[in-house]
Amino acid sequence: MRGRRTTLRCALMPLKNSRFIWYSTAMEIHGARHTGAVSSQRAQEEDPNRKGYIPLNYFNLFWVFVLCSVIGLIIESVYHVAITGELESRAGLVLGPFSPIYGCGAVLFTIALNRFWNKNVVITFAVSMVLGMALEFATSFLMQNLLGMLAWDYSGTFGNIDGRTNVAFGLTWGLLGVIWIRILLPGVLRLIRLIPYKWRLVATALCSLFMALNIAMTLAALDREFQRSLGIAAANPIERLCDEYFPDEFMSERFSNMTLDPRSAWR
Repeated sequence: MRGRRTTLRCALMPLKNSRFIWYSTAMEIHGARHTGAVSSQRAQEEDPNRKGYIPLNYFNLFWVFVLCSVIGLIIESVYHVAITGELESRAGLVLGPFSPIYGCGAVLFTIALNRFWNKNVVITFAVSMVLGMALEFATSFLMQNLLGMLAWDYSGTFGNIDGRTNVAFGLTWGLLGVIWIRILLPGVLRLIRLIPYKWRLVATALCSLFMALNIAMTLAALDREFQRSLGIAAANPIERLCDEYFPDEFMSERFSNMTLDPRSAWR
């Protein structure tokens, strides 16, 4: 009897071993597929030869805009204190520490120079200079002619264009573009990637909604300040809301570097 049991166990041993080997092989294949998928996803984000320097998707560009709006505001505030010795608000939106002109500049630099980050530095500098001057000119032009707001005036400086930009700031934009695309962008991307994959959609959606409302409220508040300067009474709930939460005292303190001149606007 014992001999029969021993013979049966010996006969089943290969079958058990084969099942164990099959299970182990299946787990290795599954692990390899998972690792390959993660590696492919990371390679798509990091490999500069596949989609340029970074994939130009909404997630990356949105967070580049947000982070650079904050970083740009900090740098400008520190520079202003160093030059004038005075601390004043340099914010560009009614809520939060954001200066969107720097965020827009970083997005423009990223899109324009994305595939040319390792090319001749002169090309990078020249493209950044032109883009920065164009952005500065367009922002000043639209703010003055649509909202009657003047944030800067370079009239009388060398190489100025209608007082909205000049050669000195053009050279600064060129230098910033080179520093951004060659040095700072990789670090900013590492910060962005700290957001866990499973939270990226939620975090980006919520922050996008906040920024959209923030920008809309800023435009409405600036428009209402323009109307108040002309003695126009609030005509709808949004304008009354602006009068309550964003009165002239708030606007002059929040946007202390801007001056309002309704006569310079088109309307």
